[in-house]
Amino acid sequence: MNQPYPSAIAAEAAAAPAKWAWLLGSIAAQRSGVKRLLWSGVAYLAGAAFWVLAARSGLMPMDHAWLLAIYFVSSQVCFYALLRSGYAIAHQDPTLAYPQVLFGVTAVVLTYCLADFARGAALQMLCVLLVFDMQRLDARRIRNVSVCAVVLLAGALAAMHGLEMDGLNLKQELINIVMAAVMLPMLSLIAREVGGIRLRQVAQKAELSDLVAQLHQLSTHDALTGLYNRRCMTDLLQEELKRYRRSGQPFCVAILDIDWFKSINDQYGHAVGDTVLKVFASTARRSARGSDALARWGGEEFLLLMPGVDIDGGLQAMARMRDRMLMVDWSAHAGGLRVGFSAGVAECAAGETMDSLLERADHALYAAKEGGRDRAEAAPALPHRASA
Repeated sequence: MNQPYPSAIAAEAAAAPAKWAWLLGSIAAQRSGVKRLLWSGVAYLAGAAFWVLAARSGLMPMDHAWLLAIYFVSSQVCFYALLRSGYAIAHQDPTLAYPQVLFGVTAVVLTYCLADFARGAALQMLCVLLVFDMQRLDARRIRNVSVCAVVLLAGALAAMHGLEMDGLNLKQELINIVMAAVMLPMLSLIAREVGGIRLRQVAQKAELSDLVAQLHQLSTHDALTGLYNRRCMTDLLQEELKRYRRSGQPFCVAILDIDWFKSINDQYGHAVGDTVLKVFASTARRSARGSDALARWGGEEFLLLMPGVDIDGGLQAMARMRDRMLMVDWSAHAGGLRVGFSAGVAECAAGETMDSLLERADHALYAAKEGGRDRAEAAPALPHRASA
């Protein structure tokens, strides 16, 4: 694939994720896990504040409220430290989804034990937790979480009954836990189906992204050589002209034409001709600078855009490219095959249009062919005139 041009676009795209790196981290999986943790952390903080307010209102003992608040907040701090430090990246579950779901179950069970006025709401929150988080888990872990929730609730009820806690309606709580035992597997199945739909959507999104990338590649690059196509190069030339008019920084274009290419097709066949085009393109691209842009301009014609280069630099670039072409073992593709090229180089002049610049480069190319081929000619400089 051709070198990105201008390179600043790629650099800006690469730097974009670093905007919130101090908070979220710089690795994709790390950022995803921290983002989700922050969202759930808001809910846990709100829950902690609610328990303290409930205790102040006399709905529950203050020590119970502070125990729940400390459990909620400290756990979120610990999860954030594990995610943000990068510890979880090497983990099988880099977002720590499974541990967070298990913690959520323990938080609900602890609430069920300590906040008697909110036991029904705690069971409802357990259902919400499963629906919200279980789409990130596989079927085995979904089953494990469901069994864990029911066992912990049953154990909590047994402990509260053994301690003869005030306000405990054993029959009602047994009914609630039996309903939870029935509902949780159903919710698990639903969550698994939702997770499957989500995975399919992710896969479809990835396929769509690949298709868009392929379409972009086809719309901007030549299918045979992988270089920019004529339309894309025309856009790049227009951008470089605008930059030149703003800054006055010189630039050159060179039109390259493979010598006697028709004879190569006639003598060796079109398959060899296509190979020559591909090898020539890859060799020319390696010879060019990273800031240059190379396009297939026509059948056997190529156009090289060289920002920041004057006419002398353009001719030197053609000399380097010719030396690189001489190093290619063309006979490996067909016995007796030799490939050379002619080039016309033109430096943009003040006030010049793209058509005028390309016309001068094309005339220089014609002069190179008239002068014996396998050479580069510089287009005569235009008289200085005010910029348009």
